[in-house]
Amino acid sequence: MRYLSICVLLSLLLCGSIFGRQQKSSVPPDTAAAAPALSVNAADQGPVPVPEPSEKALRYYRTGNIIWVFNLLWGLLIPALFLFTGFSAKIRDWASRLGKKWFFIIGIYFLIFLIINVLIDLPISYYTEFVRQHAYGLSNQTLGKWFGDLLKGMMVSAIIGFLFLWLPYLLLKKSPKRWWLYTGLLAIPFLVLTILISPIWIAPLFNKF
Repeated sequence: MRYLSICVLLSLLLCGSIFGRQQKSSVPPDTAAAAPALSVNAADQGPVPVPEPSEKALRYYRTGNIIWVFNLLWGLLIPALFLFTGFSAKIRDWASRLGKKWFFIIGIYFLIFLIINVLIDLPISYYTEFVRQHAYGLSNQTLGKWFGDLLKGMMVSAIIGFLFLWLPYLLLKKSPKRWWLYTGLLAIPFLVLTILISPIWIAPLFNKF
């Protein structure tokens, strides 16, 4: 997403440059010489005043901070409950009955965990991503489109997790003392690859550019 933001920023700068050239070419010859003086005078006026935020914008900002903290704590609570209640072990047993080799067991475990976690988070996701955005006039997305994006996001996470989640466990098996170091080093090219392919293959699944 950071790479996508940089691309968008560069595109905006490029469009602004082209638009500026078009505007400059449309200026009459007798006024073109006055353009540098106008820009200098504008620069001498100091910072541009920023409009005061509305009460609605401030309310969206404050409630957004509360939701962010809640989601952070919720994201830690659910895996902790899975672990300490023994439900994670039950998922492992289900995956062991479905898969024979250990990397298939890890992939199946991840798929089951992902589906359950998405179902648990569904009410919160519905409110924060659909109801709240519509209440503040920030989205006109239909419920069907939102739910479709939710399913596509789950499918993308499932595919990536199933393909690559077994690698840290393989490193843990091969090197119990240094697995964390090798996993961290392996994460660097993985993140670079993800940043490169996200705007090409993943982002177009959710947006039309």
